[in-house]
Amino acid sequence: MLKNHPKGLMTLFFTEMWERFGFYTMLAVFTLYMDETLGWSDAYKGQIYGLFLGFVYFTPIAGGWIADKFLGYRKTIIIGAITLGTGYAMLAFSGPDRIWLFYVALIVMIIGNGMFKANISVLVGNLYEPGSPIKDVGYNIFYMGINLGAFIAPLAATFLHDVFGNYNSAFMAAAIGMALSLIVFEVWKSKYIYADNKHEAGQENQKAQEAERLSPEKERERLVALGIIFLIVIFFWMSFHQNGFALTLFAQRSTVDEYTLRESDFTDWQGFKQAALNDSIPLAQKLAQLNLSDQPGEEDLNKLNQLIREPDLFYKNGVRVEHFPYENVDPQELKKDLSVFGLYSVKIPDNKRIAMVKRVKLLDKLMADNNLEQVGEKKAEFRKMNRDLLSERYPQVKPGYYLLNAETYATFNPLFILLLTPLVVSLFNWLRKRGKEPSSPGKIGIGMFISGLAMVIMIIASLAGGNADANNMSPNWLISSYFVVTIGELFLSPMGLSFVSKVAPARMRGLMMGGWFGATAVGNYLSGLIGSFYNTLTHDQFFGILTVLLFLSALMVRLVLNKLKHATEGA
Repeated sequence: MLKNHPKGLMTLFFTEMWERFGFYTMLAVFTLYMDETLGWSDAYKGQIYGLFLGFVYFTPIAGGWIADKFLGYRKTIIIGAITLGTGYAMLAFSGPDRIWLFYVALIVMIIGNGMFKANISVLVGNLYEPGSPIKDVGYNIFYMGINLGAFIAPLAATFLHDVFGNYNSAFMAAAIGMALSLIVFEVWKSKYIYADNKHEAGQENQKAQEAERLSPEKERERLVALGIIFLIVIFFWMSFHQNGFALTLFAQRSTVDEYTLRESDFTDWQGFKQAALNDSIPLAQKLAQLNLSDQPGEEDLNKLNQLIREPDLFYKNGVRVEHFPYENVDPQELKKDLSVFGLYSVKIPDNKRIAMVKRVKLLDKLMADNNLEQVGEKKAEFRKMNRDLLSERYPQVKPGYYLLNAETYATFNPLFILLLTPLVVSLFNWLRKRGKEPSSPGKIGIGMFISGLAMVIMIIASLAGGNADANNMSPNWLISSYFVVTIGELFLSPMGLSFVSKVAPARMRGLMMGGWFGATAVGNYLSGLIGSFYNTLTHDQFFGILTVLLFLSALMVRLVLNKLKHATEGA
């Protein structure tokens, strides 16, 4: 797949891989950090998420202009890498008592990404001779680097959260990833330096890039074509970046997790029913009203999973009557074994139990104070406590076992990118040899349509039970949606980068690549803006809006396809 491609491509591949590892490690837990650590509402989280992603992808316009006019691509990227790493480190030290540091870190990251993001994409294009027929494939390979980092990131975030019990550790890992990116970029700079517009080794290459003299009319036509594509892809990014917001919340609230009761969790259904119904706690009275069957069926399990969300199941007169045996153990003593490659075990903090101790202390206080308003807001926390208390009180109920964390689902998109990219590249090569390969804008339109199909899957999942936020949906719904949207992304995102590199006049290539990310910025802001309505609309309505916008965008590309193809002639 790398045959005939410049050697500098792999240097930029690994530079971008580590940079994206940092970014997506941070992004995997960003919403969860605001939700669980900072305790913000969905509406406020949506605004922060949208504004942050919007500015992160808007500032590359300025970063591209700075590289074009003053510093060159390499120096601008170095400044961006150092700034980004500093922002991640600052985020790692933020918290509820240091909110100001959280906001400052976001500003620093926005500036750093603006200097880095567009310019490394321009360097990739400059590695190739003007008119190179393999530039599209080069961007597909480069895009694999982006997604290799993005694939590792959620796994690292999940592991670090398990080991350290907080999301700040993921932010520090992001800073380390950024440092590794900078090291790769500097150590192997000789591989790509000729593609830098301001370096003496790149002067001849820059002249070759600028050799094509465009008439004012042709330049205007190309800029209009770029503007059309920028406007259209806004709606792709608005939908795609729900992976960090709406899809993460769907994973957290609608998808089956370790706190969901399943049929296999009961070793003796009848014994559980008898013991619970004869109990002297509120659970007994509420359970009697459910009129459960003699054999556990789907309806019975749905009733039970709704029941364990009730706050007062294990309380009498505001006092909890069932306790965990580890509640009074010093948190420093709560340890569990972690297997290292199956060879030996190490002791690490048992963060699940430590978190449960904090949870029960808070919930006990709310119940004792009869704080009904906050009790109502903490039903998700009561659910986790009640599920584990069931296993403590009734031996017929097995403890829940580990399933995918909400942040782990984010790994499926980059995983599918890695698996599918060689297939897509082979498809494009096969079509090109037969003279049937779609143009870059044609591929973008196909990608928009396929992405709409991914949202259709989420509509069906919502109507099938996801609307209830009852943690009753199979993970396969989300995984299937990620699979389909990944195919759409492969047709769209790397093709967009390649399209800009081909069509943008060489003298403003950094600025125009910044424009691509500016369109991404608007889409990202809109993703947070519409995401703030996730709890206001039913989920099927929410995903339905995204579906309509994607299909309309695909239709728009089709209507202007000839105009876009004409603008690329000779590029």
